[in-house]
Amino acid sequence: LSTAAQLSPPYDYFSFAEIFVGSKEHTNVWYKNLLKKALANAKGEIKHDIAQTINEFNKENTKKTPFSNKYEQYWSSQDDES
Repeated sequence: LSTAAQLSPPYDYFSFAEIFVGSKEHTNVWYKNLLKKALANAKGEIKHDIAQTINEFNKENTKKTPFSNKYEQYWSSQDDES
């Protein structure tokens, strides 16, 4: 949890996925749990930033956003490597 803020950018899904090295489902579960814990412990502007990150992640299956496009490309490339 303490190192999640040190990802570049902080709390970045793709940096987390590269470090975590798990299936899409496991990566998503651990990432969501990490964000929930970080949000519970955060204050001020950091709390707002984490909440925005959670909202963007939650939209990955419902709307076409820059994040959702990058998410699809990331997991597609991971599937190709398997």
